[in-house]
Amino acid sequence: MGTIMGVYLPCLQNIFGVIFFIRLAWIIGTAGIVQAFFIVFLCCSVTFLTSISLSAIATNGVVPGGGPYYMISRNLGPELGGAVGVLFFLGTTVAASMYITGAVEIFLLYILPKAQYFENMYHNFRLFGTGLLCMLGLIVFAGVKVVNKFALPVVIAVIVCIICTFAGVFWKANGSESLQFCMVGDRPVNLVGFKEKFGYEPECTAEGLREAFCQNDENGTMLCDPYYLRYKTSKRFSIKKRPAITGLLNGSFFDNLWSKHLIPGEVLTKGNKNKEPKPLPHSLYVYSDSTTSFMKLIGVFFPSVTGIMAGSNRSGNLRDASRSIPLGTLGAQLTSSFICKIIIYFGYGN
Repeated sequence: MGTIMGVYLPCLQNIFGVIFFIRLAWIIGTAGIVQAFFIVFLCCSVTFLTSISLSAIATNGVVPGGGPYYMISRNLGPELGGAVGVLFFLGTTVAASMYITGAVEIFLLYILPKAQYFENMYHNFRLFGTGLLCMLGLIVFAGVKVVNKFALPVVIAVIVCIICTFAGVFWKANGSESLQFCMVGDRPVNLVGFKEKFGYEPECTAEGLREAFCQNDENGTMLCDPYYLRYKTSKRFSIKKRPAITGLLNGSFFDNLWSKHLIPGEVLTKGNKNKEPKPLPHSLYVYSDSTTSFMKLIGVFFPSVTGIMAGSNRSGNLRDASRSIPLGTLGAQLTSSFICKIIIYFGYGN
């Protein structure tokens, strides 16, 4: 195999994994565009330096089969090579589990929710994940040639998805009314929780959401959420549906510049959470279920930029490994880093 099929495309395929597609939007929405840029920059810088080191080792003589383990053990000693080999094996195993779980999540939550067999979502992950793992195991067991036949269509699908992301930015530059959510002032309403609690989906009006924010206490006195009461009659921030896709031309880019880190139990809000009244316990807003910070988001995103070893793993199947590994690995790393940074500004800035 040459540089493109043997190194560049496999690396690109591994780098653009599930985190890139199903977690990057959440990372940018939480960290803001400014912090998200530095998260991507730091993670990509680590893999870029690693790619340079790998390239230096790959060009230091002939590279036969054995991949990174062989190159490191022959250049830096068998002790270091063995330690890296064990870590690389464990990392690849965990990464495979992460990719399978992400694929099952996309399938069950977005593509075909009716396929859920158990009420407990974790049991569904185990069932479908085991089946997918068996399928992938059979493909890998068949050999490198069969893996390459499956790899090319998958890479094409990934590239088409990325192109669609950029196309959608300009196609829906003015926003879209096809997807909407209910807002009370600057706070989204948990309509899913409302339907589970009361058995129907309410109208996004002050009267329709009354049960979600007003409740009788032990003495029979009606208590209403103070934030709900403030915007019940407000003319500036009314209770209404708003488009989820606002578009790049409607100022959302500047609204998403800064971070919105939360701790468990805090209300998701677009305004200043410190100056707004705290919600009553029964209020059906959208609450944070996890603590986020700059370093934690780096930990979530970093696996998305790994995968640069995919090409060097096939050193035994390359025509000229000493040439293909540096060119393909660095090319894939730079390409993915560029696309990630562009998507932060144009793909998820709207």
